[in-house]
Amino acid sequence: ELKVVDTFVIGRKAEKCDMAFTEDTMISQRHFQFINDDGRLAIEDLESLNGTLVNGALIKQRFYLVEQRVAVRTSPPTNQHQAKRA
Repeated sequence: ELKVVDTFVIGRKAEKCDMAFTEDTMISQRHFQFINDDGRLAIEDLESLNGTLVNGALIKQRFYLVEQRVAVRTSPPTNQHQAKRA
């Protein structure tokens, strides 16, 4: 059971996080954080390169959790815009 007092940071860099996955190159140094917001558990992406997923959907802002599944995206985002040929 994870108990969040204020914030709990997940990432790759042990010196900057509360929990570090030092061998996983898909996780940013400070990837996301859990936040105790007056007793409500929230998750917030910390501008990670690959993003943070909740129930398979990429989150862009603070998201309040009830019984969701949290994951780190396993590949970098792709550019959806294709260059036009001259």
